[in-house]
Amino acid sequence: MKRQEWKQATNDRGCAYLTSDGLRCAVGVCLPKSYDSKWLGQMGGLNTLIIQNGHILPKFISANSLFLSNMQAWHDNGFSNDTLREIASVFNLKIPKDLMHPGFGNESK
Repeated sequence: MKRQEWKQATNDRGCAYLTSDGLRCAVGVCLPKSYDSKWLGQMGGLNTLIIQNGHILPKFISANSLFLSNMQAWHDNGFSNDTLREIASVFNLKIPKDLMHPGFGNESK
């Protein structure tokens, strides 16, 4: 998300895996680029994505679906640093300070 300057991947209907300007959601960054035409403008929950496309998705997506579902919600709801900290805590992860969203969602330290 930092790589795309914290811009959400949205179209006129809401968050999408991939937008026409090249932005990707938190799940979209994990999807195979060789299928970009399939993801363009597509929206939906991770479980539906896995059910409909599991045969072409990297195995780590279904193996880490709980983590990725949380990251998808974090993206779709606006990049709150507090939410990111909660996700990291649940999954026993550490977030480098330079990967936190600058000036947004810094509800607590």
